[in-house]
Amino acid sequence: MIFGTVRVQRLVTRSFPDRRELRKGDKLDKESPVEESPTDRAACSSIRVWLPVCALLALLAAPAEAELGCRKGQSADLSPLVDLLEGVPEAGWLRVNVNSFKDVWTPQALRPSSGSIASSPEKLIRAWSSFAWDCRRGDLLLFGGGHANYSGNDTYRWRATTRLWERMSLPSDVIGPFGTRLSYIAIDGAFAAPVGAHTYDNNIYLPFIDRFLVVGGSPWNTSLPFVTPTGPDTLRVTGPYTFDTAKADPGKVGGTTGSHVKAKSDATNIVGGMMWQNRDLYSFMPAWSLPMNFTGGTTAYAGSAGEDIVYLSARANQLSSVQTLYEYRLVDADDSLTDTITIIGVPARGTSGRGAGAFDPHLNAFVRTAKSSPRYDVADGNFVYWDLSKPGPTNRNVLFTPTDVSGGWILDRGYGMDYDPVRRQYLLWAGDADVWVLRPPSKLSPLGWTIERVQAAGTEAPVYPYSGYSLEPGGGVLGKWKYIPELDAFMGLENPQLGNVWLYKPVGWHRPGTTPPPTISLSADPLAVEANQSSTLVWSTTDATACVASGGWSGARGTSGSEVIGLLAIPASFTLTCSGPAGQSTRTVTVQIVPPLVLFANPTQVLKGAATTLSWSAPWATSCLLSGGLSGLRGPTGSESSGPISVTTTFTITCSGQGSTVTKSVTVSVASPPTIAIAATPATVGPGATSVLHWSANNATSCEASRGWTGPRPIAGSETVGPIAASTRFDLTCTGPGGTRTAQVLLTRSW
Repeated sequence: MIFGTVRVQRLVTRSFPDRRELRKGDKLDKESPVEESPTDRAACSSIRVWLPVCALLALLAAPAEAELGCRKGQSADLSPLVDLLEGVPEAGWLRVNVNSFKDVWTPQALRPSSGSIASSPEKLIRAWSSFAWDCRRGDLLLFGGGHANYSGNDTYRWRATTRLWERMSLPSDVIGPFGTRLSYIAIDGAFAAPVGAHTYDNNIYLPFIDRFLVVGGSPWNTSLPFVTPTGPDTLRVTGPYTFDTAKADPGKVGGTTGSHVKAKSDATNIVGGMMWQNRDLYSFMPAWSLPMNFTGGTTAYAGSAGEDIVYLSARANQLSSVQTLYEYRLVDADDSLTDTITIIGVPARGTSGRGAGAFDPHLNAFVRTAKSSPRYDVADGNFVYWDLSKPGPTNRNVLFTPTDVSGGWILDRGYGMDYDPVRRQYLLWAGDADVWVLRPPSKLSPLGWTIERVQAAGTEAPVYPYSGYSLEPGGGVLGKWKYIPELDAFMGLENPQLGNVWLYKPVGWHRPGTTPPPTISLSADPLAVEANQSSTLVWSTTDATACVASGGWSGARGTSGSEVIGLLAIPASFTLTCSGPAGQSTRTVTVQIVPPLVLFANPTQVLKGAATTLSWSAPWATSCLLSGGLSGLRGPTGSESSGPISVTTTFTITCSGQGSTVTKSVTVSVASPPTIAIAATPATVGPGATSVLHWSANNATSCEASRGWTGPRPIAGSETVGPIAASTRFDLTCTGPGGTRTAQVLLTRSW
């Protein structure tokens, strides 16, 4: 399969029964493979020349320029909310909405009611949903519903400047293209507006082009992505959509004039606001380059150099629920032909369940929650990250399990998560009063992560479960939890009817626009060592004038430096506290002592085509992974044959368990047969004359003489022979790990 960036151009594409086109009666969750058509091959060949160039340009984009929101001067003035936050204790909450979400719902008569199901806009919050943060206007943007919950595409916003909920658009009516429950679209077509959809962690605002991006998830009444009809019995994938919030009007339908729900209302003065744009990437990009289902997906923003960049994890096809990581770039609000999509990460483990994702510009990583079981009492929850410094088809995600510092941590699929760029940590929220802080290592690694519960301060906090709650808070928090740079606070949304908007003040909060407290980068290399080994601490700071070490080291330190610590017999935490004009900050790194892992090969040198036996032992581990000469998952202890070895081969095993990951390698060489050089000087002798034999052997451990001479000989030497009565052959046989070889020299008798 080819991977890369596709700079969009108009391509002639086939129907895609496997991914892009479905016929009436096709099963939704399974599909048959199809052969590539000549049209497909022609389309791909038309981009083959410049595809690697486009991929290279996209992959070389500098992550250091990433921006997590609006540029300075673009953001709304939220100083009244900041003033309120100053009176809230750190780790405290503040509810900021002054009206209820239900106060601004679309009237019942103007809501679509497809089939026999009638519902309400509460599903925009309850049903596996997310919001976006419009940093230009200071608005929380909401679109959702979907699947078996709500078909309406009405949109809403909560305005931080007024603290009021507003409706941004009325919903379109919906129709089923087949007259069945297979799939639905807006009554004025998929190019005018989307239908309601679960949004999981997928809603996101694009500040450079000033649009609200909706990629969807599970649209109304189906688990397919957004679709559009291509014929009486066929559909193809379409989308994503952008919404122009500058056109928002609570009295207008989001699509075209006449698309509102007329059958249930005598309203005749409702016009279309033309607020939606279908970017329809699937009409001109090759299928292999695009995500094919956004169910359970996650997104994170990383704008750079005047363009909007979105990282999104989504399903690459309908057959698998595991998630691939994409980079989606948008530079023109009105022209989707300038959009690009790049596959920058592929699945390895742990990305099948729904969850939340976040972009860490400091470690240049995309981090995602990963849980497969919906049960809260099943501790199968972990995290994965993709290292964005090496994007591409070989960039597999890395599974990690943080050390639970406070106890009680069990990841469920409903958690929301976002990155705090000021304190360089992740905050997770499940809808209750407490949050969890996920702290990364200073250097990207599966080791060194910790997670800790932070109990709420103050008297006001979200209540879990809220009134009307069932199963999960709003189908899970998912994308209803965002870091807001303009407030240096997190925003959470709960309660599908009241639409309670909460601000959470993190520990270490500072007023935006003022000098922040010092930032500290502290890393240990390596983060885990075997007993009685050493590690090197490296640190740097900004806005700091002095630093003091504590924990596993002590005393004053400079504001930057490095230091070798060890030999370490037990795990040790090293803390650096730095002070500056705006206060002080603390950073801690822990060096773990990894359990022993034994790996050996017997023998370590073999003849070409022979085998060795690998044996390993890591009784503390839960699983081991072989790579190199052998591959695949293995148990924590075992042995097996390598099979025939023809060249020198390295075998590597990585074992994980108890919060540690340890790797060991052993190399098995292929022994070469002996080589022998032997000569006689002179090569011809007369009566009574002698000659000197000179020899040397490589890859040999012993030599034996025969024919004209006998007995053991060293592997290199010289010896006088003769006189001889007739021409005589002198043989030398040498033996080594690679076998036995014989060489000879003929000493000629002259007459």
